[in-house]
Amino acid sequence: MDRAVTWTLSPLCSPNHAVYLNTLEDGDWRIIGLDWDTGEHVAEIKLGSTYKYNCAGGFIWPLPSGDLFVGSMFGPVLIRRT
Repeated sequence: MDRAVTWTLSPLCSPNHAVYLNTLEDGDWRIIGLDWDTGEHVAEIKLGSTYKYNCAGGFIWPLPSGDLFVGSMFGPVLIRRT
């Protein structure tokens, strides 16, 4: 599947061996997780359609709790695992 990927960096998440990317798909910003070895889609968080969800090159840091710490153009955001 083709996706528009912004220049968002993500360190490799050790527990699930995934990287996280900020993408724009069908007008919605999403954070997706991809398995580092296989490229398999392992997670997705739909954020919304406003430009405010563009991480604008900020880091996406997976935390040991499963939460994500995301840098964005408007400052850092904590996305809690539910």
